[in-house]
Formats: sequence, C-alpha cells, structure tokens
Amino acid sequence: MTRRESRQTAFQIIFSQSINDTDVETAIESVEEFDLSKPDEFCDALVRTTIKHISEIDGMLIPNLKGWDITRISKVSLAILRISCAQLYFSDEIDPELKSQEKIIINEAVLISKAFSNDEDYIFINGVLGRLVRSEQQEV
Repeated sequence: MTRRESRQTAFQIIFSQSINDTDVETAIESVEEFDLSKPDEFCDALVRTTIKHISEIDGMLIPNLKGWDITRISKVSLAILRISCAQLYFSDEIDPELKSQEKIIINEAVLISKAFSNDEDYIFINGVLGRLVRSEQQEV
C-alpha cells in the first residue's frame, strides 16, 4: 500500500466507525471485507492513534472551525480532519522540525476530501487544518 492508500483506508475505517458506532476492530474488519485488503502497519497505527486521541483532537479542532459547530460538520469531513490531526500532532513518525510534512499531510487531506466528499469540502478542510497549524506554531 502507498501512504496515500493507507491514509484513504484509515479515513474509511474512522468514517465507518463513526457512522456505525462500532469499536475499532469491527470497523477495521468491515473495511477489510469491503475493500478486500488488509490495512498496513501505517494505516493501523494512524487509526489507533486517531481513536486514542479523539477527544484531544476534537479539542484542537473546535477553536479552528470558524463559526462551525463540530456536530454540524459532515462525518466525512470530520473523519478526514481527525486522521490529519492525529498524524500532525500524535504520530511518532512526525519530526516537528520538518515543516514540509505539515504541507504533505494537509495536501493529502485535501485529496482524500476531493475523492470522498462534496465538491467544496476540500476548501473547508484546507482552511481548518491551515488555521490549526498556524495557531499551534504561534503557541510554540
């Protein structure tokens, strides 16, 4: 699996878990059945990191939603935002000194949104993640 495919699969698992209100293992199994592929190590780590830190992630997202309530965001967009935040702030793979990683993660979120969401949702996702990254950089 490429990193993009792993992120897409992680998105599908997080989305499935939120829609079906199931545990992570069941969500992973359902995506494996539907997709006929087993998530790789990167995907599995991203899903588990997202679930483990979901409250913290939502707490980071809320101030950056600009007039939106987190309950009004589509489940697709919310799943994309959550996996992106998990990768940006809670992944062991991220080197805080490398700024290009942030751009790559945001770009991947935009591409996933373009593939799985409404036509304009990628603009919202790009804006929220951009504000989040800038606000986190100002706090440092």
